[in-house]
Amino acid sequence: MKPPAFNLHWQLLPYDRTRSRRLIRFDVALPVEDIRFEGESYRIKVSDADLDKPAVDGGLTKMQIDFESGPFEWEVHVKNSKGITCRDVFDAIYETFNEQLTPYERKQIPPHQRQEVQAAFRLRCKVKPCLAEVEFRQGLKRVDVLQQGTIFLGLTQPKSGSDWILNLGKWPYGS
Repeated sequence: MKPPAFNLHWQLLPYDRTRSRRLIRFDVALPVEDIRFEGESYRIKVSDADLDKPAVDGGLTKMQIDFESGPFEWEVHVKNSKGITCRDVFDAIYETFNEQLTPYERKQIPPHQRQEVQAAFRLRCKVKPCLAEVEFRQGLKRVDVLQQGTIFLGLTQPKSGSDWILNLGKWPYGS
């Protein structure tokens, strides 16, 4: 018998007008400090109090989040002995995608996507102007293979008690 699914905090779920309190915008190419709540006429930084909310009802100290896109499969591991927070989840996602590609992962980039991945890499380096040279020297990172699909679209859990699935894509709510 599988254990029951946990109730994930609304900030970590796919946006739903009836359930979500606000629309959250997290680009996994950018650090957690850049997460914003968005509305039609505003963007405000997510407060520390909101980020530090428990990720689930009932204390959860370990969490695995799976991500799959094309030939790439990565696991995001979240741990906090005091109980996982939304910040812990966002930090772990950012850290996972901020890792340099291994030689094996580089070989997995489909030939027809190599130019787009290089363009995403150059754009990421430009976005961090004070660190552009440092970023460029570090080379391709996992986030680059996502190209423009770097927006957090929530976590889902397909079966009771199973690992979470990370959903990333393009911003679906206009500019």
